[in-house]
Amino acid sequence: MRAVFPMLIVLRLADQKDPVMDKLFFYVRRMDKTLEKSKEILDDLEEKTKGVSWRLLNDLDDCDDELDDSESHDDTNVIDYSSEETADEVDEAQPEKTLGQKVIDIWQKRRAKLVSDFAIAGWLLSPIPEIFEDSKNMTGAHKSAVDRLLKKMFASELADDSDELARIMNTFWDEFEHFKTKTGHFGTSYIWNKQNSDLVLGRSHIWHKKNSYCSTEILGKFACKVCSKIVGMGSAERNWGDVKHLKSAKRSHLSPEAVEKQATIFGASCMEDAALERKKAQDNTTTPYKFWDEKDFDSTFDMFAVTEPVNTAQRSLKCYFEEWEREYVRKKDDVCKARLLTKYGGLEFDDLDKLEHHYVIDSTELVYRRNDGWSVKAYRVQNGELDDDFTPWILDYKEALHDCLAVYYTKHPEKNVKLILRKDQEQVIEERLLAEEMNEERKGKKQKAVTPGKNKKSRAEGRQKDESSNLNECGGCGKPVGPVHKCDICKHNMHVWCGRTIGDEGHGAPVRCPTCDKK
Repeated sequence: MRAVFPMLIVLRLADQKDPVMDKLFFYVRRMDKTLEKSKEILDDLEEKTKGVSWRLLNDLDDCDDELDDSESHDDTNVIDYSSEETADEVDEAQPEKTLGQKVIDIWQKRRAKLVSDFAIAGWLLSPIPEIFEDSKNMTGAHKSAVDRLLKKMFASELADDSDELARIMNTFWDEFEHFKTKTGHFGTSYIWNKQNSDLVLGRSHIWHKKNSYCSTEILGKFACKVCSKIVGMGSAERNWGDVKHLKSAKRSHLSPEAVEKQATIFGASCMEDAALERKKAQDNTTTPYKFWDEKDFDSTFDMFAVTEPVNTAQRSLKCYFEEWEREYVRKKDDVCKARLLTKYGGLEFDDLDKLEHHYVIDSTELVYRRNDGWSVKAYRVQNGELDDDFTPWILDYKEALHDCLAVYYTKHPEKNVKLILRKDQEQVIEERLLAEEMNEERKGKKQKAVTPGKNKKSRAEGRQKDESSNLNECGGCGKPVGPVHKCDICKHNMHVWCGRTIGDEGHGAPVRCPTCDKK
């Protein structure tokens, strides 16, 4: 797989309708390097699996020999293997080739048909970062190939020593120097940005149309013509498939003219549908054009490789009740349900009133109630397992679910969730985290103060004190109270009945303490 993977990519590109001439020679060069590195692997594989399993490769090698002989029409070098004596003489004259060398020989017989002047010119003019760096290894043979193609396309009727041909060649290579050094017309930084959609999708011909066609005299036109070529006959094969689809057994008497017209219409429709799907996929992707290398085989494709943990994409959470949720929470349909699940599904949180209660929100289902609308299904985690029964948490701006989520993911940044908070939330979250730290410190001091020789009554009192240490004094009566309701000015914890409720009543509503209410 490693040895022939670059050519599998070329085979896939040849079957596409997209222009990929700028990538062909790049993969040919990569195939050369891959075979050099894979020769030892193939030789070792042959030693471990000797037998009839390589008979197919030998037959293919023999077929190549016959093909070469038929093309050259020269039978003088044909070796007769009919007698054992001749075979022995050949074995003595030429040592038996290893599997790796056989694969290299088969590749060399086909390589020449892939390396054309068009392929070399497209390789040199590609702005895709990987190919751009690889093409810096240009040699004199590559320059000669470009000269031949340039003369054929722009100066086929001019003499080799004409002044006009010399001007065309010098102008092109001057513009090519600016292209490779990213100066002159190519000195604008944004056209080389890695997030450029043309570079991300590997569309070299579109890149040149935008950035070099109008600003250069020769290079832009030459690059657009070269990089816009396809490299295979996939379109012809698909057209023949359309003909076979239309001219079925029941329609075998269709005339050639009717088949041609129907195949043209049907093929155009299929191409239009495929183009829409392809454009939709390209518009939704930010992944750059992928060139597989040796590292991918050592990690992704090697079954014995030690897999490293993959960092998943960070999830962003707007940890407040958004405006669109006001409408979606009340509508009982699949679209609203799916969008709410996208935001809340799979999240975790701790109940702020009972911090020992940890919940996980169901990622596939919500529960709908007539009065409250959609609610998340939160399953409590006990001993590492989820309870069978769930607790519905209402989705509303008055509810404490968003505060619970914000506090939990602020305390656990390793969960890879990016919180987006409003300004008024940040101060509240900081105060709740500070209150939790203070309660934990008090709880630790209380536990150290309790000595083991006390009676049951003293131990019960100690447990009550530990439980009360999670609470703060009420800003009205001074008794312990949880952080559900707070004074909107001094931020003291409040009982609902010890102050004046500000705004709508409900869970988490601010309650102003008597001291602040008198000011």
